[in-house]
Amino acid sequence: MRKTWNYVVLLVLTVSLSLAGCSSTTAQPTESSKPVKDKQAVSPKPAPVVDTQTKSDSQEKSPSKGNENTTDKNSLDRILVTVNGVSLTYEQAQRMVNYQVPGARNIASAAQRWTDIQLKKQEAQRRGLDKIDLNAFIVQLYADNYLGFRILHDEIRKSIPAPTEVDARQKYEQQIKTYQRPATFDIQHITMADETEAEKTAADAKKQNADFNELVRRHSQARDKNNLGRLMRRSQENIQRQFGDTVADAVKNAKPGDILGPLPGLKDFEIIKITSATPEETIAFEKVKARILQQMNAEVQRRAINILLGDLKAKAKIDKSSELLELEKKAAETTTPTPGRPNIGGRSTRTIAPRVVPPTPSRPTPPTPAPKNDK
Repeated sequence: MRKTWNYVVLLVLTVSLSLAGCSSTTAQPTESSKPVKDKQAVSPKPAPVVDTQTKSDSQEKSPSKGNENTTDKNSLDRILVTVNGVSLTYEQAQRMVNYQVPGARNIASAAQRWTDIQLKKQEAQRRGLDKIDLNAFIVQLYADNYLGFRILHDEIRKSIPAPTEVDARQKYEQQIKTYQRPATFDIQHITMADETEAEKTAADAKKQNADFNELVRRHSQARDKNNLGRLMRRSQENIQRQFGDTVADAVKNAKPGDILGPLPGLKDFEIIKITSATPEETIAFEKVKARILQQMNAEVQRRAINILLGDLKAKAKIDKSSELLELEKKAAETTTPTPGRPNIGGRSTRTIAPRVVPPTPSRPTPPTPAPKNDK
């Protein structure tokens, strides 16, 4: 019985080994059963990630030829430049030029000026400077002043009739002396204290081919000797103040090339050479008409603005503190408005010191010539 059981166990083991060998030789190796040498090398490459937003933006920034911007080039609201999302239109740039914004001479310079302003403004905002109360106050003050000074003034100017050429000619006639130019002279002079020596030097200067420059170097005692005694574009009034009446009267009718003297000056004797002369002239009306019209137009506008400002002050309720009233009183005692120039826009007035006219020095009495012995 025991031998039979052992035989059965041996038979089962033999059959099991046979079945295992058959399965190992007939089964095909699968992909997963192969040994993996480099897991990273055989792993599939990931598909590229496409940023749809970036792609969309790039397509908008670089449109194809078939999708170019077709904005009307004659449209006033066409954009000239954009700075960090803030844009400037052609119409706005033109307004900058029209209102003479500093630096905005034309459309191109206006756009550049606006760009600079935007960059600095945005940087100031980034630093939080616009959150400071006093800064915000100053910014608003500038805006208020521009609204009143530029916009309101512009509206007033439009309602005022411009002066005519007849008005300008009448103004020209009233101020004719303003447009008169006195005769002027370019001269050289030699200053000498002794009259006898001055007479000898004058005689040498009047000789043919005389070197007046050399005579100045050798004999003149004036401070401008190093400049060869040259005085340019001197009117008769200028000459009278510097040399006295006798020299001024002699120069009045002199011609280029004339040698005058010796003449008694304010202190010493003067020898004068006329190098050139420009006759008296009155500027023609046509040459100054545009300037007169501009001045008259500005005067009319200032007058209208002052009237408006006076009316607004009369109607408004303005409460001033006692401190301000005292300060205004002190300011009025120390300042005087410039004659003929109204105080526009609240600008501070200038202190005008009275002009002190220096006394005209008396002309020296020429020395009495020695009596001549007639033999």
